[in-house]
Amino acid sequence: MTRQQSLGPSLKRLYSLTVSSYTDRFYSRLQFLLDQSVHLYQLTIPQHASLPFQLLLFKITNVTFRKLHLGYYYYFNEDECITLSDSLLDIQCQTLYIWVKNREGIIILVKSMIKVMV
Repeated sequence: MTRQQSLGPSLKRLYSLTVSSYTDRFYSRLQFLLDQSVHLYQLTIPQHASLPFQLLLFKITNVTFRKLHLGYYYYFNEDECITLSDSLLDIQCQTLYIWVKNREGIIILVKSMIKVMV
């Protein structure tokens, strides 16, 4: 049994997760954590710049969390808002915390995120 496998049962009660490492090599570990965290409510990824890791986040396959916080001094441009709106993240996400560069980005996200609370 690997260390990751032994963590599985204890992650079922995980409510909130903050990711503080931004390298792409941690993506598979994050995916594993999210797969095991069936009751995860909030995912927070503080950032100060656009990162390749951020784009990988948009490809996450298990999206049980309801609140996503990607803020912290980075403004999403319109193309990034489109990428986010096309991702699987919009399926369950009810609350999204991000900063956007212009109003069009907000409109794109609100129209595409079917469960978002406005």
